[in-house]
Amino acid sequence: MSSRSVPILRQRIVPASLAVGCALAALIGCDRAPPEPSTAGPASTATAEPNEDEPAPEAACTTPFSSTPAAPKTSLAECPTDPDGRPTMPRARLAFVDAPTAPQLNVEVAENDPHRSHGLMFRPTLADEEGMLFSWPSEGYRSFWMHNTCLALDMLFIDSERRIVGVLEQVPPWNDLPRRVTCPSAYVLEVRAGFARAYGVAPGQHISITPQP
Repeated sequence: MSSRSVPILRQRIVPASLAVGCALAALIGCDRAPPEPSTAGPASTATAEPNEDEPAPEAACTTPFSSTPAAPKTSLAECPTDPDGRPTMPRARLAFVDAPTAPQLNVEVAENDPHRSHGLMFRPTLADEEGMLFSWPSEGYRSFWMHNTCLALDMLFIDSERRIVGVLEQVPPWNDLPRRVTCPSAYVLEVRAGFARAYGVAPGQHISITPQP
């Protein structure tokens, strides 16, 4: 995808990183012996009343996937030469761990301002197993456009827990209209148009990211 802006159209602002923490579950009572029988009578079956002062847990933000597939968009038959040349970006292996076929991608990682500003501009092709992952150190509302972008794309917006929060399908090439979803994200993944629907990738699913040397 071409350069984008949050909120200014020609740049993505915010330094980036791909650091994400992982939590380990504690093992409880695996070797504990069963309790001695009690002689104090049956335990009470009363249930505790809910505490009305405690707020209900906030549901994770997700922009629903449209039940109707978007009309297919076509990449440009000819793509202009990149006047500045493509920057070299870090690479990673990305897996859709909750999707039915668990597809995997080799992605370029746009983790700083120059990388995010360039994106997929002037790139003539993108294979099924390829993509570009835009990364920021924290969540925010991301707005993307297709300036100088020859490829029709799907855009997947992903939160800091690596959960897909929204998908924009069949985004047309060479188009300066800004696009976004209603949930904040820490990553945006660009893949070829039609990828999400073809592989059963949808909001609510999780991804994994493995940096490559």
